[in-house]
Amino acid sequence: MSSREHFPLQIPGITPGKGQQVEVVSPFDQQLLATVETADATAVDTALNTAYALYRDRQGWLPVPQRLAILEKPCR
Repeated sequence: MSSREHFPLQIPGITPGKGQQVEVVSPFDQQLLATVETADATAVDTALNTAYALYRDRQGWLPVPQRLAILEKPCR
């Protein structure tokens, strides 16, 4: 069993595992780092429509102080 990571699509309404996989290799030593799932035109349209709908729904946005706290939080 390989220890490499796989990054599936994370688009609401799109079932992961339907797209093709692309291998990501290190440019230094050509070692396989991970695989990522590709998106077709339908998945891209869904992602863009979802992002636009979420942007327009300002009632769902976090309040400014909460967003600032997230941005100012120190990295681990």
